[in-house]
Amino acid sequence: MENILEIAAANQQRAREVIRDTGLEAAWRAAGAEPNLVGSLRTGLLMKHRDIDFHIYSPSLNIADSFAAMTRIAANPRIRRIEYGNLLDAPDQCLEWHAWYADADDRLWQIDMIHMARGSAWEGYFERVADRIGAVLTDETRRAILQIKYDTPDEVKIMGIEYYQAVLRDGVTAFLSPVAATTQQEVVAQMIGKEVTVLYPKQTAEIGGPVLEVQHLSDGETVKDLSFCVHKGEILGLYGLVGSGATECPEALFGLVSSARGTFRMDGHPIHLNSPAQAVANHIAYVPPDRHRQGIIRQLSIRFNLTLAVVRRLCRRGFVRRQAEQALVDEYIEKLRIKCAGDAQKVTFLSGGNQQKVVIAKWLATKPSLLILNDPTRGVDVGAKAEIYALISELACAGMAIIITSSEISEILGMSDRILVLNEGVVSREFLRGQADQKSLLSAALVRADAPQGGL
Repeated sequence: MENILEIAAANQQRAREVIRDTGLEAAWRAAGAEPNLVGSLRTGLLMKHRDIDFHIYSPSLNIADSFAAMTRIAANPRIRRIEYGNLLDAPDQCLEWHAWYADADDRLWQIDMIHMARGSAWEGYFERVADRIGAVLTDETRRAILQIKYDTPDEVKIMGIEYYQAVLRDGVTAFLSPVAATTQQEVVAQMIGKEVTVLYPKQTAEIGGPVLEVQHLSDGETVKDLSFCVHKGEILGLYGLVGSGATECPEALFGLVSSARGTFRMDGHPIHLNSPAQAVANHIAYVPPDRHRQGIIRQLSIRFNLTLAVVRRLCRRGFVRRQAEQALVDEYIEKLRIKCAGDAQKVTFLSGGNQQKVVIAKWLATKPSLLILNDPTRGVDVGAKAEIYALISELACAGMAIIITSSEISEILGMSDRILVLNEGVVSREFLRGQADQKSLLSAALVRADAPQGGL
């Protein structure tokens, strides 16, 4: 069996030799422009296709300078053909160059060069998309993408982003022969796999009025400008890749980010969320993504951890009311079905799923109107996940507003009434339940809806 990584590495090496031989980088720099590699060669996911993509940036876009650079490139005897497109009057505001280069084995390489001015809305955008893809790749997903690209028949045309959509979820590791598929969409659908409705059954809750209204939320770094609302009984899903703001938004809402700015209304009343204390006072609870570092004190008891957020409520004249404390602990151990030897047991000896239930119970004990769950089933076994999903659904049916983020697309699709997809700190797309699938979510997470085609 051929080593897929070696085949990809060899093709990528040939691609870089083509770049060197054309002298295109020097040609563009001589014209006062800066060439930036984008696409699958940048991510290390170029397989058997012979495509090379560049975005070219100039301080100001001058057609004569663009032609001067291409004239130098065209002087290479291996350049067989060049095509040009003027899109300065189009929304993309760029010049498109496409060159075909014949290597020593007379195989044609297509080199796409998009020339735009500095300050363009798309300056650096596809570079960041490629880098985000690279950041979430594992050895397993990289190999899977390369293998599927290799196994895809040449006559089946699938864009690079659709390979990433198919693999950067869970379970897709091979190209499925499209026996009954007649369109590209059907081929991709087979690669994506089955629907998630059976995996994540959800009760239908009555959605009421606004609970938390957010206007122009930013954290000065990742979250740029978010405005949204979550309603009573609604499960609002936030989805995005690393650096999109999907993980950082909940932290800002709970007052964990000192630089966060925005306008907030809770049940119609203006509030401030500058600290966790203010968030809790306004009936907001937050389950963090890392329970070991942020959610529990492992060497202490279930009782201690579960009552930590409400200890003041349980005290009278500086002393804990043991009877009230015991009643609360018993209530949530039973309600969340926490499997333990007793409430005095140290949390460190619980399974991951039961540890997470303790974290959730701690915040439910505060009687919140809004529960924010930041990747709530990370590191949890399948059985515990099912119980947590059922609990989330029950809470929504009882009227609680819920915001959930997850690294698993299927979890967001299966649990959310409405989904906001974040990309570069802003909302890229909004979907109602049933409108989205894994493909459309990843498409919105990888590329903004208003992005031009190409570059991946």
